[in-house]
Amino acid sequence: MFTKGLRIASALLASAAIAVTSGCSACKGSTKTVSYKSSPCASESFTATTTTNTYTASTVIPNATVGECYAHVWVAPQLQTVSERITVKEASERLEIIPAEYAWVEEKVLAKEASTFVEEIPAQFEMQERRVQVDPGHTGWVREDSARCKTTNGQPVGEVFCLVNHAPAFKTIQSQVMTKPASCREVTVPAEYQMVRRQKLVRPASTRKIAIPAEYDTIEKTVVVAGGKLEWQRVVCQINTTTERVNAIQDALHTKGYDTTPDDGELDEEDWNALKKYQLDNRLGVGALTLQTLDKLGIDVE
Repeated sequence: MFTKGLRIASALLASAAIAVTSGCSACKGSTKTVSYKSSPCASESFTATTTTNTYTASTVIPNATVGECYAHVWVAPQLQTVSERITVKEASERLEIIPAEYAWVEEKVLAKEASTFVEEIPAQFEMQERRVQVDPGHTGWVREDSARCKTTNGQPVGEVFCLVNHAPAFKTIQSQVMTKPASCREVTVPAEYQMVRRQKLVRPASTRKIAIPAEYDTIEKTVVVAGGKLEWQRVVCQINTTTERVNAIQDALHTKGYDTTPDDGELDEEDWNALKKYQLDNRLGVGALTLQTLDKLGIDVE
């Protein structure tokens, strides 16, 4: 942008009157050839033939006085480096899938359902003893061999029978007796369970949105604070361009770090290049020895 502005300015300077005067004999209409460069550091240059014309003070510089010289100079645009925050990547969001979560657990599961069936209960028997009468008993005569019965006269009796009672006769016998008759009952068979190990779902799969913030970067760019322009500025008239003043200009430029030739009372191409670079660096009128430039260099302008 800066180089382009210089090229435009150089073209304008090539077609414009370089110096006009109000009653200055050294600045009256004349023709001269001037070399310009598109920038102070450029190697290429072009030559333009400029014709100075005499204008009346009232039409060009209303406040000009006799003896003052003016030139139509290029004032470079005022540039400024500023920082700007730019968006590198817009904010967005992405969908994240959260997988399901499982855990191993042990559970009691039904292996066989409960059931019922009819069970037959057999009769119960037991052996019991009982006493049974085998002889009801009776009264009968019994020969008593050992008995010695005597008669009334005291004589023994040879054969003796006694009438006695015979008690009933009993016998103990064992027999199987049913203690409980046969029966039926409904039997319930409980369910059967077993422990198994399996994976259990703890949390189902889900999704969530994740916000991705915008990405920014800070860049530096050069912006035009004030545009370049052509304007009339007061310059040092040729009659006032003394050897002492030229040497002072060379010394001042050299002191400020610009390359100039040794003091010889003349401004050659290298000196003019240094002067133009100084004018551009300080946004002064380019192309002539303006009073502003000399004042900036600390050189007496009167």
